Amino acid sequence: HNGHCVPQQLSNLLKVPLDTIEAEIDKHATDWRGIGVPTHVIAKIAAKRGMPHVRYAQRAQDQIIQARIQLQKGCLAYNIEGEHA
Repeated sequence: HNGHCVPQQLSNLLKVPLDTIEAEIDKHATDWRGIGVPTHVIAKIAAKRGMPHVRYAQRAQDQIIQARIQLQKGCLAYNIEGEHA
């Protein structure tokens, strides 16, 4: 997917246009295309929307981050390889 799998999934999940998600990712990381979205960027996207998120590494739960104020229903879960989702 050349690094675009995560933005497409976020766009569908959050019901936000793909170009809006990509622009938001670009604010935090400029080199994500082709290698994947860095995990800290996904955390920022979830936090901005008040969503808790769960990070998995090698199929085991690595970290759960609760939103300070939960603004949206649901939870964002993602798997990481290295520093990218």
